[in-house]
Amino acid sequence: MAYLDVSRITSWHAHVYFDAASRDAAREFREVVTAQFGNRVEMGRFHERPVGPHPQWSYQIAFAAARFSDVVGWLALN
Repeated sequence: MAYLDVSRITSWHAHVYFDAASRDAAREFREVVTAQFGNRVEMGRFHERPVGPHPQWSYQIAFAAARFSDVVGWLALN
């Protein structure tokens, strides 16, 4: 079996899930992420309904593979 090289990964994304009770906190967190990372991340739409395979309301944070440890590390702590 041939294994793929990790260098093929060019980007990553994370989803922030929320509901009606946490909507305001999710919006505030989105602003904090934007302030923290600026144009190093791309913020997806703020979905106030389940979309695709996502069972809850959500938005996406997309970023380059080179930013993985910075972004995911920060998200894990916050």
